[in-house]
Amino acid sequence: MSNKTRDLKPRGLRPVQRIELSDSNFKPKFMLMIAFLIIGIAALGVFLWSLLDTEPGWKTVEVASSERNCSGDFVFTYYLGKGDLSPSEEERKLSALYTEMSVKAYKLFNRYESFSGVHNVCYINAHLNEVVTVDEALYNAFSKMKQYDSRYLYLAPLHSQYSSTFFGPNATTAVEDKDPYSNEEYSLFFGELAAYAANPEAIDLELLGNNQVRLAVSEEYLKYAEENGIEVFVDFFRAKNAFVIDYFADVLQENGYTNGSISSYDGYVRNLDNSGEGYYINLFDSNNDYVYNAAKLNYTNALSIVSLRSFPMGEMDGYDFYVSSVSGKSIPPYVDINDGLYKTATDSLVSYSKTLGCSDILMMILDKYVAEELDVDAINALTDSDLY
Repeated sequence: MSNKTRDLKPRGLRPVQRIELSDSNFKPKFMLMIAFLIIGIAALGVFLWSLLDTEPGWKTVEVASSERNCSGDFVFTYYLGKGDLSPSEEERKLSALYTEMSVKAYKLFNRYESFSGVHNVCYINAHLNEVVTVDEALYNAFSKMKQYDSRYLYLAPLHSQYSSTFFGPNATTAVEDKDPYSNEEYSLFFGELAAYAANPEAIDLELLGNNQVRLAVSEEYLKYAEENGIEVFVDFFRAKNAFVIDYFADVLQENGYTNGSISSYDGYVRNLDNSGEGYYINLFDSNNDYVYNAAKLNYTNALSIVSLRSFPMGEMDGYDFYVSSVSGKSIPPYVDINDGLYKTATDSLVSYSKTLGCSDILMMILDKYVAEELDVDAINALTDSDLY
């Protein structure tokens, strides 16, 4: 084999010829190219404007921020274009306001995280027996609890035990072995937690005015909490979104936005529309095997609706319910402060009012729902307060 490098030049090609090009048609072709370019840019502009321009009508308002917020719990629909603003401008302003509210509510009602400069539920739990200045929205929520003499806030340790034992991905194994109805040890422990929650001498959130609060906890309760690993003393738990949705509604109304409706996955609805537009909500029930649409409630004008149920209805409810894959038995997130046991007086209870907010409705019906049986007379008596 030869060690010489092979000549790889192509063979048999004709010599390269130089050709002179005429520029006589260059200018017309160039002008034609510019014209097509302008037409293309104009068409692209029209297309992009059509994407950005919002048509009048119903639209789901979205949060315009990557910052953590609570909008994932809600659906906010609004009829754009009824007011003086264009639909596009109205949507932009609504989105900005909804973003601001959602971020703020996420921080204020959060019991898991603290945020710089924010005195939220988590901060209060970490500063027992201290005076804390909170945001007006949070102070109003605490005031509403006081107004109805509710002790729900103080069930936080019990709700935490239910969450870690029965609910969500962190629930312990062999859940049904820990059912307080059959496990005496858990029944006694839950009863002790309920007794502390019910006792204002053991724990009480004092409202001091000027948005100042003090979570007063007795030495006895503090010692018990230390011995049993209790770190959370107050929390809104399943009631949180009732207060958040009322906060949303108040801010929207203050800013003149009333052509829409907000609903949460856990059963709270605030419709702000008094235009006479027709609305409806589906009413669901369960036969233990599956959840079904039992009826439809039609209504017009502004309305607050609270739906309480003993069964889960979606993936998000998995964090607040337990359903046995064997027996189908459900453990709901409703706990009786008298004994610490979970219970519901009926599978589903839907309440509504034209004048009350969702938090008012919840505070008025909760103790009647979390009971051995439904007190129909007590429920019917609530019509005197415009609650149906």
